[in-house]
Amino acid sequence: MPKCHFCDHNNPAGIDRCQNCGAWIEQKASSTSTDSGQQAEPSLEAQVLTLLEGGKKIVAIKLYRQQTGCDLKNAKDAVEALAAKHGIVSKGAGCAGVILAMVLACGVLGIGIWFVVA
Repeated sequence: MPKCHFCDHNNPAGIDRCQNCGAWIEQKASSTSTDSGQQAEPSLEAQVLTLLEGGKKIVAIKLYRQQTGCDLKNAKDAVEALAAKHGIVSKGAGCAGVILAMVLACGVLGIGIWFVVA
């Protein structure tokens, strides 16, 4: 069973990508072929885009760092620029959604207390 070098997930034999994180399995070549008929690994950009489309931004940054040797900030900037270039948007509301929910909850609580006191 090939083991993913990113998430250490054990995968069944004969697959190209990790079933857990979507990273390419090193033991297998991708399904793309070159003009000479040999199997070729997908480009770094293609691997990063696949991970981003699967919602695996952190894994994509980790892969970019490992392949290029750049620092965390530059890898994050490069992955985010690649996502923006291809129109891939991050999922989730993030901090803004949590703050909005807290403000609404405090407002409802404040109105309730005002009615009880008045």
